[in-house]
Amino acid sequence: MKIVDIRTIPLSYRCEPPYGSAGGMQARRGSLLVEIETDERIIGIGEAGVGGGATSGVIERVLRPMLIGEDPLLMEGLWQKMFARTRQFGRRGIVMNAISGIDIALWDIAGKVARLPLYRLLGGCRDRVEAYASGGFYQEGKSADDLAGEAEGYRARGFNGMKMKVGRNPSTQTHLRHLVDHAGRCEVEPEEDIARVAAVRRALGPRGKLMVDVNCAWSPAFAIEMGRAM
Repeated sequence: MKIVDIRTIPLSYRCEPPYGSAGGMQARRGSLLVEIETDERIIGIGEAGVGGGATSGVIERVLRPMLIGEDPLLMEGLWQKMFARTRQFGRRGIVMNAISGIDIALWDIAGKVARLPLYRLLGGCRDRVEAYASGGFYQEGKSADDLAGEAEGYRARGFNGMKMKVGRNPSTQTHLRHLVDHAGRCEVEPEEDIARVAAVRRALGPRGKLMVDVNCAWSPAFAIEMGRAM
């Protein structure tokens, strides 16, 4: 079996209104799918992160030529080949996104050839895993009560845990804050973040799992108060 083609499919979704994390505001969500086709008409699908056109260019102009005609089941060898031949400009960022998307698609092909779900092919012994909802972003006009309603919606859909965003606190003076897009939008003080977390905790109930995703430096006192709210 040989690789005969590698294609990329960009996806984009406009977020209205934009939402914010600790790191910045997002008006669009994007992703890049990778399709690898074999001469036996088996197609593997992978995802290459959010690099968009730049990642697509690396895949189609740099990685695709070195993989056409190769055996797609030699996953480790092909990964090493891609990594070695991009070492002068890769090893991180867009190039690693591109290699990752191809690697995922190759493993998808291996699972289809073996007629096994990939978790079984990799040695997994469970047939169920626990999932949690990831949300709780900042948005203009979004109150703690609105956030609690979002958490209640996740719980009603069967999620036993939720990860939410905290940390858009200008008083922390995070050294990278001035570099992010629209740094002044949706900013809150630490006390409001504590209230947001407390509202979600009430909505999830005492047994629900609550995780916070933060990109700022906290004082010990703030960390203690946040822990109490959780």
